[in-house]
Amino acid sequence: MKISNISLLLIFVLGSLSQSCSNENFKSDNYETQNEINNEESKTIESLDLKEADKFKLKFGRAMALAIKESPELRRFIKTEALKKFNKDYDVLYHAVKDKPVNYRLKTNAKNSSVATLSGLVESYFKDKNELAQIEQQLPLLTIFVPELPENSFSAETWDPNDDEQIPVVAIRLETTNEVPMIDAVNSYEYVLEQDLVPGYPVIVIKNNERLAVNNGNNNFGRSTEILNTSGGQSYRFLDDNMNAELSIFEPIDIDDGNGGGGGGGGSGSCNPPATIISGRQNNVEQFLKTAYNVFDGNVSQPWHRDNIYYQLTPTQTTNTYVGGKYLEAITYFKLQGDAELVFNRMANQTNGSNLDPQRANQNWERERRVPWTDGNFEIGISITDNAKNRPNINFTLAFNARPDDLFTYTHESVVRRRGAWPVRWKRTYWRPVISDFKGLDFTSADINATVLHIHAWDLTEYSNIWNLEIKEIDFTTEISTKTSNVKKYNTNVNVDTSIPLGDKIKVGLKFGASTEETNSSERTQKWVEGSDILGRMEIPFSDQVLIKNPCDNQLYPRIYRNSSTMLEMRPVQVQF
Repeated sequence: MKISNISLLLIFVLGSLSQSCSNENFKSDNYETQNEINNEESKTIESLDLKEADKFKLKFGRAMALAIKESPELRRFIKTEALKKFNKDYDVLYHAVKDKPVNYRLKTNAKNSSVATLSGLVESYFKDKNELAQIEQQLPLLTIFVPELPENSFSAETWDPNDDEQIPVVAIRLETTNEVPMIDAVNSYEYVLEQDLVPGYPVIVIKNNERLAVNNGNNNFGRSTEILNTSGGQSYRFLDDNMNAELSIFEPIDIDDGNGGGGGGGGSGSCNPPATIISGRQNNVEQFLKTAYNVFDGNVSQPWHRDNIYYQLTPTQTTNTYVGGKYLEAITYFKLQGDAELVFNRMANQTNGSNLDPQRANQNWERERRVPWTDGNFEIGISITDNAKNRPNINFTLAFNARPDDLFTYTHESVVRRRGAWPVRWKRTYWRPVISDFKGLDFTSADINATVLHIHAWDLTEYSNIWNLEIKEIDFTTEISTKTSNVKKYNTNVNVDTSIPLGDKIKVGLKFGASTEETNSSERTQKWVEGSDILGRMEIPFSDQVLIKNPCDNQLYPRIYRNSSTMLEMRPVQVQF
């Protein structure tokens, strides 16, 4: 029987539509009646203004999309490596694994297997074999990330690499926009995902790693003690030991303190605490801190609690030696504050707050919703300027990572978008976060070795009377050095007793004693991480009372420091007993 061309076209269309429906994952038919369906086609990837580095990621992503579509072995390889969480997220550093073998079964001869490296497998999907080598050279932090998507829709833990219905779309995290290029090899289709949506179907992300930096010998990344070397000769440092899964087992603990913006305490009626306190933190105060409070309470006006902690001074014992390394300063609590949606958007923004479209300059950029799903956990850096006398840099940075749901309280609403082009179109389900509040993180532990946000002891012979903190959400790990001239203030009633063999450090008098501060200025190097979103600055004086008594319940609470976006505790902790 002769079949007309029209009949053949109808058969093709119907077959294509049937196939596309089979590729639709994690959706429900009733979403269409509950949510807006956007019939407008999204932007094309070609319409985006991409940096050179993003173009390289896009080329790599297109090759990866084809390879991962055809190879369940590659999918298993990526899942296995992601589950190792070498940097405490589901990241796979390409240069660390590119020479590892992937048991890839060739499609042309299914009876035989070919053992190839990851780079060899990916290279086979480039027309020009030199392109991959160029990408490897230009992108030393190239990373394959398996995101944990909302409502258990997809994750490295639940991914079944053998299921052809779970072949992931490949997403590209860009540096110039929060929109996300999506490469769907199964449907041979590319589109740009809106910046406020999270996929509800399998996706992997091609990005740069934000927890590592190329080791050039000059890095000053806080307490990063370990170097990661690859078989190809690349060398990296972790942003902080907190990012190294082999060194740190510590995870921040969520605190449901019931205080979205801070403040509050026990009691009722007109009782008002003298400063910000966090309900529940009174149960987390060590005895030596209580002793420092009680020894001065009612005996000294505006006492310096650290006088007792570091020098064991009392109202009657006003000269004493420094206790050395028995105590040190630490960040023991952290919480964001302010407008929850605005703070979330600022931290999720991967363009460092820059408005790249001048036509939108009059719009409220901070209110435009963005989501951080392409990068996993947030990286929080706390830069500390202590003005050490014997260090050329005036600051160093501590860092930790936190899941979005460690820092925020939020739910998700479902959204449906149509993808594809006539005559083949299909629906995809997405999630949009609805941000409502903040959560606090507790960085104390019964195991002192797990309290990893340690700074150092506050030795007045070595450090300024005032420390300055700058809190950042870190987007890039390129370290920048700048020259700065700053004013430093030091106590003059502390000295080293040279008549004693070990040269004990002695403080004479409470507070400033009979002397004053020494103030001087000099030009020194300040190091900071490029591309970070500033979450605020704080000033921490040595003279601050460490504990605050709440008259509402007569309990002692750790002092809380706060700015428009963050609040935290910085207090001494005991490290020697």
